[in-house]
Amino acid sequence: MKRHRPDSSFLPSRHPYLWIILTGFLLYAKTLSYGFTYLDDNILVLNNFSFISKLSNICRAFGEKVFFDSFLPYYRPGLVISFILDAQFGGVEPFFYHFTNILIHVTAASLVFRALTKLNYEKELSFLFAIIFTVHPALTQAVAWIPGRNDSLLAVFVLAAFIFFLQFIEKKGVGNYILHLTFFAFAVFVKESAVMLAALSFIYIFLVRKERTFSFKSKALLIGYAFVITAWHILRKRVISGSVEMNVFDMAGYFVTYFPAVIQFIGKAVFPANLSVFPIMEDTSYIYGFIAVVLVILGISISKGSRNALISFAALWIILFLAPSFIRPHASIVNDVLQHRFYTSMFGFMIIFMEMDFIKEKYKEKSFLSAAGIVIAIFFMIAFRHSDEFKDRLTFWNNAVKTSPRSPFARLALGNMYYMDGDIDRAEAEFGKALDLDPRTVRGHYYLGLIYMKKGLLKKAEAEFKKEIVMYPYCDQGYLALGVTYHRQGNFKDAEALWERTLSINPGNADAMKNLAIYYSQAKDFKKSVSYVVRLREVGVEPPAEFLKTIGTK
Repeated sequence: MKRHRPDSSFLPSRHPYLWIILTGFLLYAKTLSYGFTYLDDNILVLNNFSFISKLSNICRAFGEKVFFDSFLPYYRPGLVISFILDAQFGGVEPFFYHFTNILIHVTAASLVFRALTKLNYEKELSFLFAIIFTVHPALTQAVAWIPGRNDSLLAVFVLAAFIFFLQFIEKKGVGNYILHLTFFAFAVFVKESAVMLAALSFIYIFLVRKERTFSFKSKALLIGYAFVITAWHILRKRVISGSVEMNVFDMAGYFVTYFPAVIQFIGKAVFPANLSVFPIMEDTSYIYGFIAVVLVILGISISKGSRNALISFAALWIILFLAPSFIRPHASIVNDVLQHRFYTSMFGFMIIFMEMDFIKEKYKEKSFLSAAGIVIAIFFMIAFRHSDEFKDRLTFWNNAVKTSPRSPFARLALGNMYYMDGDIDRAEAEFGKALDLDPRTVRGHYYLGLIYMKKGLLKKAEAEFKKEIVMYPYCDQGYLALGVTYHRQGNFKDAEALWERTLSINPGNADAMKNLAIYYSQAKDFKKSVSYVVRLREVGVEPPAEFLKTIGTK
């Protein structure tokens, strides 16, 4: 039953959703002028534009990995489809992608408000926490960083599914059941961690509602979840075949290694003072997290009117949606704990705080509202300032190096930004620092080889590329670059073999195709040259008309 409260004293009378939307757009409007950070957004949007630019590829997205030809087994067609839709309006300009990110965020915040009211919290209190969710600095990355939408979009579908789940178990109805499973399916195809909602649904039924029998509704949900998850698993298995996957022992090892990061995420949920665009565990403080955990436990323990079952459910919501992010096949290479992954889990944190007596009983008092207003204003200002660190690639990676000084990946990425700008001396310095931190840094020797090749030091470049290949034999770019050094030294046959090897690892490597097309045209083997022109066109690359004329094709 809902608790009886006096009439609202501060809730916008008729338009709470409008206020949530306006707050979100006011906070993040400046991100509309931001560019790309070159952390995944360049791959997902720029490198794959030939695919996402075609609206007809929406169905094909279900048959592709999110990083397409990458060795990583990430299957997230929902994310790819969101980029396809954006590309129809924005092309390769970042404006529309950032606009969609804001739109997704305010939609998620609005659904937080709706879901909290469905859990029998008063509208005023639900609105207050929805605004806190909207401006929370720990969620900035999900809005200001284009690929961060993976988790905000996940939250939209998870929360929508959860709302219809609550309506189904309260009122039944085929409509609620179908809509719940539909949004659950959308969520699963956005990110694999959505499957946790199926477990949480049964936890809610048996823990919160205290149902002791497996009712018709539970059986119907079980059948529905089984159908959706099976369909998703079959499609995913087919798509990621041949990718690098982990065995059970590797998964357990990564989970144990990264699970302490939960404390760090909790710290940022309560005290968002140590934010980073690219946080790693080693450079993130546990102090805020331990203080936050103690305060939360204290707040719950002194609350006599709290619903302990709901608090337990909320705690499991936090952990279950966060835990899958600790089990990643490339965690040993890129050991980040990016803040956007806490996005969906934040809803559970809202519930825990709303169950504390000093919030439930005093939230309409002027002193409490004043304090809440101050917290919201501080959060707004922190998020407003933190979003600036996503405005362009150099700003982004300089912040990554500053806040995560022990991350070789951040050093490597910053060096790559300098290299792209032609500042090869600063690039070389950053690549060297990355290798000093970890001599086995993925692509560290590759990028250093590019520097030497740029300086004309072909033998030194060759040595670096060979080091990269020995350590990481799946690095197609290493074989490609080594082939270039051989070609420039007149070793044409070995260059040819290396470029062929590049394509055996990554059949979509357009640079290898270009090199082979040119190589065979120079060798007067026009038939082979044309075959690589055909392959280039298949990946969306059109060779120059002058070259096509040279090899006798159109």
